[in-house]
Amino acid sequence: MVNKIGVFDSGIGGLSILNELKKVLLYEDFYYYGDSKNNPYGEKSDEELFEIVSSVVEKLIDNGCKLIVIACNTATTRCMKKLRDFHSLNLKVGHKFDIFKQIDFYEYLWDGAPSVYRDYNGTKIKAFELKEYIDNCKTEMCLTHIDAVPDNFLFTAD
Repeated sequence: MVNKIGVFDSGIGGLSILNELKKVLLYEDFYYYGDSKNNPYGEKSDEELFEIVSSVVEKLIDNGCKLIVIACNTATTRCMKKLRDFHSLNLKVGHKFDIFKQIDFYEYLWDGAPSVYRDYNGTKIKAFELKEYIDNCKTEMCLTHIDAVPDNFLFTAD
């Protein structure tokens, strides 16, 4: 099947990420790749690791993945220079992710059922408090990398 979400790690640790994704992306198909052939990643040089990660990404694309989640901290932190270089290319795409529309869409899918997360309503209120600010920020958009590891965020003087 085409348009799966690919998730990969150097082993099986990324399965916990996959399980969380499955809880919130109910209508998506997933493809998990645990790279036990090349683990542990921590013993590889940066160049070797980038080649491995690039190869895995190509495999996921070849298997019909529309989106790839790198669930491996070593792969993301060690490949950050390459990812930053990629970000600096300022690539343009014909769409953008609108978090506010996605919230509405996922709530529609719940069909009136309450969220399973106790703090959902409070978190949603806080997120929507940012909407006006975000809407008023006129900035050029580019393709970027998203990762929840704080060390991986890109900071600029802007």
